[in-house]
Amino acid sequence: VGCKDIFGDLYIYMMCSGLCHHSVHCFLEDIVPQSSCINYPSEKKVITVTSSGFLTVVLRKSDGTFHQNIFSCKNRNCIELHRVCDLVDDCGDASDEEWCGNNFKCNSGEYIPLSRKCNGDFDCLDLSDECNVHCSNQVKIFSHVTLCIAAWIAGTVSVILNGWIIIKHIISFSELKTSVAKTNSCLMTVISVGDFLQGSFLLLVALADEFINKSTCFTQFKWTTSKTCNFLGIISTIGSQISLFSMTLLSAKRAIGCRSMV
Repeated sequence: VGCKDIFGDLYIYMMCSGLCHHSVHCFLEDIVPQSSCINYPSEKKVITVTSSGFLTVVLRKSDGTFHQNIFSCKNRNCIELHRVCDLVDDCGDASDEEWCGNNFKCNSGEYIPLSRKCNGDFDCLDLSDECNVHCSNQVKIFSHVTLCIAAWIAGTVSVILNGWIIIKHIISFSELKTSVAKTNSCLMTVISVGDFLQGSFLLLVALADEFINKSTCFTQFKWTTSKTCNFLGIISTIGSQISLFSMTLLSAKRAIGCRSMV
């Protein structure tokens, strides 16, 4: 049974019964040492002798009965079993979480469920649940190599074709006779400029992902706020806005022209 998302006394029961498929051994002591439970007042604990002749301690309940459903911490404190392996340092020395197979201890000290380790989300304050030798911590712009190849191809085609269109319209502009043709040529040129910038953005992103972006999850924020990354974002924004604005103007102009012909 997978016990990564089971906690407390249920986890203890399943682990010590051998029902969890991980290899953690049952770390509960058969006999709680009589020197344990220093965090309980003397009137709530009783020193007794086990059937094997060892001294042990039991705790008194409010109804006058006794129980030993307790875990003996390394610092000689005692806690109830439901507080063991519950992602919280209840002992004060973390011994109640130390040998559990259902948690991951962050380098910053807190515990998270083991199922949240290397899941792509940062749960530890210091990011150590994702930034460790067991996780792939390289932060790439493109999640798959096919996307990077597609960006190279689309960017190259866009830059070449739109660059050729821009040059063509600039050269032929002086030969245009009517204001309508000149206006259309200007709008088409501006649209091509926007698409040229978008193609340049794809090429630059592909280049950055291959040669510049060496971002790990520790430096991800530094990369995303770097001047290089911001510059790429500016190019993409300007290019898309120019194309959208110019196409809107061109469409509106043509719609007005068609209406006047009716």
